[in-house]
Amino acid sequence: CWAWVGADTARSSDDGEPSGTAGRPILNAIEGEELKNVAVVVTRYKAKDAPMLGAGGLLRAYGSAARLVVVAAPRRDVVPVSELTLRCPLSELGNVQRLVSKWERMPEGAGTLTRAEETYTEDAYVLGLVVESAAVDRFVAEVTESSNGMAVAEPPEAETEEES
Repeated sequence: CWAWVGADTARSSDDGEPSGTAGRPILNAIEGEELKNVAVVVTRYKAKDAPMLGAGGLLRAYGSAARLVVVAAPRRDVVPVSELTLRCPLSELGNVQRLVSKWERMPEGAGTLTRAEETYTEDAYVLGLVVESAAVDRFVAEVTESSNGMAVAEPPEAETEEES
């Protein structure tokens, strides 16, 4: 049985248990902790000779298990990110590398970035980046300024299929 809460939506499933006795208590546990972007799965193992719990017992069992998990689980803020491709002539490589290194050292939430794939050609440097979405415009402006407009940071080109 499971429940999840997204940014704007929530769902739950009783997965074979009587209606409202499993998914809803799990969902209540998540919502009670005011969590978003969280999923909780509770698996109940029942021995053949175990007594029947009844609706009240199921509500308490699933709700209690879910509450124990969501209270004990570590919290981590989710920071939205965007992919960028940075292209520059090799003559600007030093400026661009200094700027990227500066942004890599920024704390999470302040505009940090992560390097992805790096490529060198005869005359250009291409770097894939993952940048915090809230800082993309600021990063793009700094790339342009630090390279006197010779470097460009933009979303990666969409792959297109040629028509036959």
